[in-house]
Amino acid sequence: MKKQKIEINKNFILSSAYEEYKYLIEFMNCKGNYNTPGISDYPFYAYFSTLVNNTTILEIGTSEGGSATMMSHNQTNKIISYDVIKHDSVPDSNLRGINFRIGNFLEDEIDYDKIDLITIDAAHNGNDEIKMVEHLSKNWKGGLLFLDDINLSPMRGFWEGIDRDVHEVFDISDIAHGHHGSGLVNFNRYFDITIVE
Repeated sequence: MKKQKIEINKNFILSSAYEEYKYLIEFMNCKGNYNTPGISDYPFYAYFSTLVNNTTILEIGTSEGGSATMMSHNQTNKIISYDVIKHDSVPDSNLRGINFRIGNFLEDEIDYDKIDLITIDAAHNGNDEIKMVEHLSKNWKGGLLFLDDINLSPMRGFWEGIDRDVHEVFDISDIAHGHHGSGLVNFNRYFDITIVE
């Protein structure tokens, strides 16, 4: 089967994403720091949602709901967002097609066949993230996995330990979360990825 081509346009992200997706902050209940790519990851989250249409995005680590709100830009997609605790800024009901869930996604029945995009911005201790990726390796056909905060010291070993023979990895900190770091994993090399400067 021929792989779907995915193009990531760094020039668009750096020159236009901030203004293009800024409208989404009016839907945020949180006090997140919406800022330019390379400082804030919020514009990239919105862009990330445009890479695949008519899919489900699985977010691990709702926190205050800002990144899920940004990913709601592409309204052809559904979003399932998990956190182990409920934050005050997260609405009780669905917002912009986001299904907020409290609990451990590892323990839930999830139809991974419907998911092409996943984000992990959760424990930041590296060990939990290793368990999450091991779980995905057993249950997910593959797709794009966005990892936030890969430059935090507990996360470096996790990031560097991702099997490059199985997965294609890109450090996209310059177009996402800057010095905190962001990584993109073409999980199981599921897509044909091109990053355009």
